[in-house]
Amino acid sequence: LYRIAGLSRSQCCARFKAVFGMTMAGYVQRQRMRRAMQLLASTDLPVTDIAYRSGYAWVGHFNTTFRRHAGCSPTAWRQQRS
Repeated sequence: LYRIAGLSRSQCCARFKAVFGMTMAGYVQRQRMRRAMQLLASTDLPVTDIAYRSGYAWVGHFNTTFRRHAGCSPTAWRQQRS
């Protein structure tokens, strides 16, 4: 991506952070969490399926990341919204 734009990797990362106020990895993680929360709120899919559909290969990593982001587990978050 950065080569197409004619930038070095560090220049691309710096410009991304200047525009979005976060790193590329942080942005991707935020988008994955938004997708997961949308699926938790609008479907009855198991948490495992939601993890995979949100871009996580390991459910344990998804659960840890979700807990850090939302302050509770995906299951508890879903129950609070019911």
